[in-house]
Amino acid sequence: LHGGGFVSGAGSSPLYEASRIARRGDVVVVTLNYRLGALGFLATAELRAESPDGSVGNYGLLDQRAALGWIHDNIAVFGGDPTNVTLFGQSSGSVAICAQLAMAGSRDLVARAILQSGGGCADVRLLEDDPVTPGGTLGLGESFVRATPCADAQSPVECLRRLPLGDLLEAQQQVPANLFGNRSLGPSVDGVLLPAQPIEVLEDAPEARPLLTGSMSREFALFVVGGVVKAETEADYHQLTLGLTGDAKRAADLESVFPLSDFDSVREAVVTLGSEAVYACPARALAAFTASRGAPAFNYEMRASVGGLAGAVGPAHGLDVPFVFGTLDASSLLTYDEQDRALSDTMIELWTHFATNSAPDTSSGWEPIRRGTLVLEEQGVRMVEDPSAGRCAKLEQLGLVPL
Repeated sequence: LHGGGFVSGAGSSPLYEASRIARRGDVVVVTLNYRLGALGFLATAELRAESPDGSVGNYGLLDQRAALGWIHDNIAVFGGDPTNVTLFGQSSGSVAICAQLAMAGSRDLVARAILQSGGGCADVRLLEDDPVTPGGTLGLGESFVRATPCADAQSPVECLRRLPLGDLLEAQQQVPANLFGNRSLGPSVDGVLLPAQPIEVLEDAPEARPLLTGSMSREFALFVVGGVVKAETEADYHQLTLGLTGDAKRAADLESVFPLSDFDSVREAVVTLGSEAVYACPARALAAFTASRGAPAFNYEMRASVGGLAGAVGPAHGLDVPFVFGTLDASSLLTYDEQDRALSDTMIELWTHFATNSAPDTSSGWEPIRRGTLVLEEQGVRMVEDPSAGRCAKLEQLGLVPL
C-alpha cells in the first residue's frame, strides 16, 4: 500500500514498479490504488446519518478491503497463493495496514504484514475529541465543507456530490494541515468499521500476525529540510512536542526524554525526537508486542541513503521505497552506486523471504526482536542492540508509546 499521507500517491508510481522484486523474490506483487483525501476519508455528521450502519469516513479503507477480496478470489490465476498474502506498505500505507488488520472481513485475508516507517498501530484519529486533532475528523470534515460553496446548502453532501472534482481538491487544501504538512483527512475510528484504535483491536485478537517493521534512522529530516516542520528556535521545539502530544504535561514529559541540552542544535533535536518518538519507538514496541503474542517479529533501522538531491537529506522518510522495490533508477532526483544496488538486492531478498516464510533469510543473521535490531547500511546488514532502546524505554514508561 503506497504512502502519501492519505492525500497523495499512487500504486502506479514508477517507484512501485514491481518487476525486479517479483523476479528476484519469485513472488506475485500487487500494487493498488484507493480513494484519497476528501473522496476517501471525508467524515461529516450528514454522511454518518445517511450510512446504514453509521460507519463514516473510511471509504479508502473499503477500497483496500475490496482489493484484498479480489486478490483472495483471483490471485491463484496469476500463480499466487490466496492463503499466503503479505500486506506491506510504507508511511500512511503502514497505517492503513494496521487498520486492515483490525477490520472484520480484512484480517482473515492477511497472513503477515510488513510496516515501513509507519510507527505503531495507534495513529488513527477519532471522530470526536481526538487528543491531537481538535474536533476530531468530524471537525475536519466540517472545515472542508465550509471551504466549498456547499456550506449553506440544505444538504451539503448532495451539493458536494455535484461539484466538479477541481473544486473538491481546492477545498481540500483549506483543511488544517497536520505536523507533516499533509491535509489531515485520513481514516477515522468510527466505532463500526474501525471499532477502536487498531492496536486495541489487535490486543484483543485471538492471535498475532507475523510482523516485519522498522524505520529510517533520520525519518524527520525530510520534514525539517522541506520546511514542513519548523526547527530553528526553542519555540519551534515546544510547538512540535505539544503538537505531537496534544497536552502540556505530556509535551513536557516528551521533552524530558529529548532535552535540548543533549543536542548541538534545535534542528538536530527535532530530527532525533521525531524520528524516534514518532517512528522508531512505536515500531519497536509493536514488534515486541507481536513477539509477546508468540508470532515472529523482526525490527530494522535503515541508515543507508543515496546520492542526488533526494539523498541530500540522508536516510530520511521515503528513501526506503526505491531500495525495497529495486527502483533506484526511477527518479532523476536519485543517484546510486553498486553498494546501493547490492543493498537493494539484499532488502528484496529479506522482504520476499519473510513474505514467503514469515522470517527473513537466515543467512542475513537477522534475529527476532528480542535479540536486537537489524541495521541496513551501504556496507551491508548487521545485528545490533536496539540503538534507541534507552529513550524508547523512557517513552514507554511515561505512556508516550502505545502498548
